Amino acid sequence: DVSKANIAENSLKQIMQAEQKSNEKDGFPKEKVQKAVDALNEFMNIQNQSPKEYILDLFERYDVVILEESFHGECTEWDLIADIVTDSFFVEKVGNVFTEYGSAIHQNKIDAYLSTEYANAEDLEKATASLMYYMSGGFYNYIKSVNIKNSNLPDSMKLHHFYCDNI
Repeated sequence: DVSKANIAENSLKQIMQAEQKSNEKDGFPKEKVQKAVDALNEFMNIQNQSPKEYILDLFERYDVVILEESFHGECTEWDLIADIVTDSFFVEKVGNVFTEYGSAIHQNKIDAYLSTEYANAEDLEKATASLMYYMSGGFYNYIKSVNIKNSNLPDSMKLHHFYCDNI
């Protein structure tokens, strides 16, 4: 039902906006995070799709799709983003990811990392670990999965990740 989906989506937006304001001054209160998760679950149940399918469908309709992560250190969001970005549809139709996480002055590092095929798992782990400071395993695992996907793609199809933070 479209009206239920709109109500759930608006409710989710309000919760996320309130959460953002609270997070800026108070950290990440678990009750507010749980409210956002509950609203998102309600919204996704109405969609009859997985979150990944829903987001990939957005790329069919829009030139730009923006995903918000609630906290750099939260891992499950990065797992979902990795799953989306390494999907064959995303690789073929989109191919570019822009994140606020990662300083633009280090773009050359991420470019080199994502275009390098490492000889073994140990070399990949070392290169991933030395790429940047990580708040958790979330972005670490995400960027490693993009490198692994790129290792199996021709140069013309490789995924590109752009750092957008100006720090």
